[in-house]
Order: sequence, then structure tokens, then C-alpha cells
Amino acid sequence: MRRLSTAALAIFIALVFLLYMVLYTVSYNETAVVTRFGQAGENAVVTDAGLHFRLPWPIDRVQTYPKQIQVLQDYPEEIQLPDGNTVIVNMAVSWRIDNPLDFYRSLRTIDGPDGANDALRTQMSNLRSVVTQYRFDELVNPDPSKVKMEELEAQVRDQFQAQLDSIQPSYGITIEKVSMGRLLYTESTAAKVNERMTATQSALAATIRSEGSAQAGTITSEASTASEIILGFAQQVAVQIRTVGDLAVAEQMARYAGNEDLAIFLRQIEAAEQIIRNRSTIIIDTSQINPFNVYFWGPGEAGDISRTGGQSVPAESRLTPMLPESAVTLDQPRGAGQ
Repeated sequence: MRRLSTAALAIFIALVFLLYMVLYTVSYNETAVVTRFGQAGENAVVTDAGLHFRLPWPIDRVQTYPKQIQVLQDYPEEIQLPDGNTVIVNMAVSWRIDNPLDFYRSLRTIDGPDGANDALRTQMSNLRSVVTQYRFDELVNPDPSKVKMEELEAQVRDQFQAQLDSIQPSYGITIEKVSMGRLLYTESTAAKVNERMTATQSALAATIRSEGSAQAGTITSEASTASEIILGFAQQVAVQIRTVGDLAVAEQMARYAGNEDLAIFLRQIEAAEQIIRNRSTIIIDTSQINPFNVYFWGPGEAGDISRTGGQSVPAESRLTPMLPESAVTLDQPRGAGQ
């Protein structure tokens, strides 16, 4: 029984080893190149994910490559620009394997994408000459419309792709994007950049102050115009009110023209206005002068306008301030009361 179990286990292990030798898997994010005796035919590329059959090693060999975009970070290098400024450029290249068969035939001796980065880095030495065609203010500028960084990156990418396509056999690589990464300044260039930025910001601040002053002047002028219009309207209304009051006074004066007590009362009012014009203090005896004589008075001796104080005055002899029936009404502004 023990021998039977040992034999079954040995057969199972042999079967698993055999399946391992004749089967291989391809992940969804990979492509495989199957070579036979070291040669890759036209049908050597396998892109379907899953389990696949092959002949045992060393007849068939399988090399898998990722489909994802790879990133190559170049070493920083100091570059002299045509305007005399010096910058340190650190380019980054995004690439992917577009043709796995060409990639295998050209770079079979390397260790996948990591080894391809070394091969690509040697091809990037001529790309830095493109950067020398641009001035510093075309790479760094507070005005976005004057920055040509995207144009520079696109030009470097096209030149790099053309350079790779010219290599035979082809690398089978597509350059997706080239970015300048960090653009560093040397000490001398940094001082110039700071001076230029200070001058630019000062000019921008002066422009903003000028625009603010112009806007303030416009607002002040509009407010002054509106104030004059409102003041003019108020003066017109005041004139109309004063006219109505003058008409009412004239009518009342005409109505009581023959009243001697009224004339004496008015002279007393005028005298009181003259007396208290300059912040005066007057102390009066309310038993002798009734403050409500302003509203009514009754018949009595001539000149005794205060004799009605404390006395009952007949209704027919009381004077009540009122507007005359013929008083002029105020002109309302257009739209009022609607």
C-alpha cells in the first residue's frame, strides 16, 4: 500500500513538471514572444491572456514584456542657452513597447524594460541640442502665452522618435511623451531670474494701482454726479414746499389781516427769533405766558395775547393752523405712487 502511494505521488509530480514544461500563462497586461531554437517567427507574438501550449525547453522559450508605459528618468545636465543663461535640465521620457517582436530582435540581450532604459539613455545625448534653441524667457515667463515649454517637449519627442525609427533593426518602441521635469538654475542665472521677477511684479503692481486709481476716479465721478442730481431734486422739492408754505401764510395773513392780536403775536414771534438766535436761555413765568398761545387765542384786551392762558376759550374764537384750500400741491417725481 505504501509503495502504491509513493508511485502515485511520483506520477503526480512528474505530471505537474511535464505540464510546467509545456504550458505557460500570459497576463492581461503582458505580451509574450515565443522563440523556437532561439529564433522568433512572424507568429511568435502572443497577446491573448490565459494559458498557452509550448514545446518543452530548450525547444521553445517564452519571453514576456509589459504593456504598461515605462518611464525613463535621465540624469540632470547643465545646458547653455543662446541668451547666455545656464539651466540644469532633467528630462523624463515615457515610452512603451509597440512591437514586441522588433523589441526582442533588437534588444534580446537586455533584461527587459530596465535594460532598455540604458539603451535609450545612450540615444538621448543628442536631444539636449534642441533645448539650446530656446531662450530662457521662452522656458520661464510669468506670461503663460510666452512660454514654449510644450513646444520644446513636443519637438524633443518627435526628434527622439525619429532617431529610434532610424535604427535598424528597430527597437519597436514608441515615445509617448517627453517632459523637462524640474528646470533648475545655476547661481548666476537665479540672480538674474530674481531681478527679472522683481521688475515684472513691480510693473504688474504699478499697472494694478493705475487701474485701481482710474476705477476710483470713475466711481467718485459717478457718485458726485448722482449727488448733484439728488441735491438738485431735493432743492426743487424744497422750493415747492416753501411755495406751498408761503401761499398758506399769505392766505392766512389775508384772512386775519384785520386782527390786531394776530399782528401783535407775529411781532412777538419775530422778536423771539431775534432774541434766541445766538444760543440764548430764556426763563418765563407760565402763569403769565401760555406756550399754547401759538395754536389759539381768544378775544381780550389789545396786546394781551397771553390772557387766555388757563381760561376756557370758545371754539369759534380759536385759531387752528391749517393749509388753505387753494394751496398748491407738491409735484411728485415721475413714477411716484405707482
